[in-house]
Amino acid sequence: MAQDYVIQNRVPARVFLVNLCSTNPEFFFLAGYFLKTKEKTGRYFLNYLRWESHELETILDNAEAFTNELFFFRELLAGIRWFCRAAFTLEEGVIDRYDTRQLKEGREEKNQLLLEAEKVLTYFYQVIHKLCAEALGIMEKYDVPPPEKATANPYIKLQGQTRLEKNRSVTETDTETTSVELLTTEFISVIEFLVSFQESITRKKAVINEREIGQTLSGFHTLESFYDSHIHGTILEKNEPGFWSLRGHIAMGLRLCEITKDLTHFYERHFLTTKDPAIRRKLADLIDEKRLLSVIVDFALKYLVHYGKSGTDLSLDLLTKSTGKIRRMIKVPVGVDGIHARPMTWIYKICQRHGAVVFEVGGEKFKADSMLSMLTMTEAIDRVIGLSDKESQIAVSAGTVINELEERKKPLAVEGKNYTPKTIIAVLETFRAEIRKRSGTRFCDIIATGPKEAVDDIELLAQKFFRKEELPDRLSYLFE
Repeated sequence: MAQDYVIQNRVPARVFLVNLCSTNPEFFFLAGYFLKTKEKTGRYFLNYLRWESHELETILDNAEAFTNELFFFRELLAGIRWFCRAAFTLEEGVIDRYDTRQLKEGREEKNQLLLEAEKVLTYFYQVIHKLCAEALGIMEKYDVPPPEKATANPYIKLQGQTRLEKNRSVTETDTETTSVELLTTEFISVIEFLVSFQESITRKKAVINEREIGQTLSGFHTLESFYDSHIHGTILEKNEPGFWSLRGHIAMGLRLCEITKDLTHFYERHFLTTKDPAIRRKLADLIDEKRLLSVIVDFALKYLVHYGKSGTDLSLDLLTKSTGKIRRMIKVPVGVDGIHARPMTWIYKICQRHGAVVFEVGGEKFKADSMLSMLTMTEAIDRVIGLSDKESQIAVSAGTVINELEERKKPLAVEGKNYTPKTIIAVLETFRAEIRKRSGTRFCDIIATGPKEAVDDIELLAQKFFRKEELPDRLSYLFE
């Protein structure tokens, strides 16, 4: 195994490399073997090479290679590390395990993916080959002798294709339908963010970046862990094959997202940010920038979105089958006063009649059967569509006064004159209408998850702009 290496004093590059070759010979054995082998060495070998290159990269960082002529050598090791990691994930997580995912794709779609994946894997091998050759070339440049010859067996991990027989009984358990709702809706939320990100890249309003991809990767990790904790091994999973297929979509998405993130990290952190023009040119000679970006966007990200979309359709189907609920985007009209108390009361009554509904606005979730939660939701709507704070507060206040006056029967005396509640309401409605006209009606896309009857009635309310006089007879129960 690689040993810790600590520099006691400042030393020249050659002395450092001689010591490094002595204390950490594994990388040099592996790189030399990789260059001599014409066939693909396999994912386990690449994973071993990745760990050894990472070890050397860390040693060089600790030795402050950033301020030394060996910084380019360090960047080569970083490239080997990240391309080995991407190649391992592609071969192990996408190609070899494709059939176990049970993605329910046609033969043509499967063959197309595997064909493109093999081409990308070949590209990874080519890049790793160039980087290893350049790294060993630097050793020759400094006249550092290679490590003493040793048998390859201790350093080469063989491919393992066999699997263990199934001889342990697994007790099936039950699960709450709330777990299904959380799993499916969270999967859809992750994919909606991802699709929006891809569209931004297509419209050139955004560039591929590690931060956005990292957020998606975190979502997939959470989904995989949640599934294995709450769905795997349950009676529900056994009776509905679609769940294992959804697990396959999660796993495929996770692996493709890992590849996207690893390559994006290398591109951002090592390829683009290298300020030394000489090192930048050397890296560009070894790695074609356009080809690298094409692999990231036109392969990894493309298929990540592809399986995300098919997984979304499956999630919606499983949500309805298992919980009787649906998930739908509703376009809600929002005036300058947002959604005021009366529509909120109607929505609350709908939930009381048909069952609870959860709204999602700007990534935040709100309970439609809670007036307090819906009041909080109006603030989220303000943030999403950018309502004017002053006009919004005035209009909301006017609406609150109108609601109170509607319950009042006695006239209001002002300077000796009596005004009926109806007259004051008319004045306030006119005033509020002026504000609405000035600001216009805006729309906010709100995701509603709940019983179909409840979501249907809420959507109908929105389509009628929450106007009582336009509501059909089927909603008459709201006024009982």
